[in-house]
Amino acid sequence: MAQIQKAKWERQTYVLKIDRGLPEDQQTKWHIKPLAVADTREVHDLLMSDKPASGLMKAFTRGVVGWDNLTDDGKEFPFAGRKYPQDIDGLKRPRPEEIERIPVQWQEEIGSEIVVASEVDESEKN
Repeated sequence: MAQIQKAKWERQTYVLKIDRGLPEDQQTKWHIKPLAVADTREVHDLLMSDKPASGLMKAFTRGVVGWDNLTDDGKEFPFAGRKYPQDIDGLKRPRPEEIERIPVQWQEEIGSEIVVASEVDESEKN
C-alpha cells in the first residue's frame, strides 16, 4: 500500500555549501518546501528538456518560503515575499525583485535540493 510520509512535505531548512564551514550564527538559513504536484511536473519537464537551468530556477522560486540571516552588500536582506493565488498552502514565495538579488549559483543549488526533496521515494510508490 502506498503511504504518504507527511513529515517529508513539511518545511525544511537548507544551508548553502559555502556557508557550512561558518559558525551557525553566521549561516544563512533557507526555508524550503517540496514542490506541489503541478510545479513538480513543470520542473521535471524543464529539467528533461534543453532548459535544465530554467527548471532549477522554477524549483527555487516555487520551493523557497523564506530565509534568515541573509545580507546584501553587508546589509541585512530580510525575506518579504508575497502570497500568490496558486499557493494553497498560504506560504509566501520570493518576490521577483528579491530573486534578482540572489546569485544564480545559489538559486541552482537550492533549486536542486528542492527537486530532491520533492521526489517520491520507493516507500511512497508502493
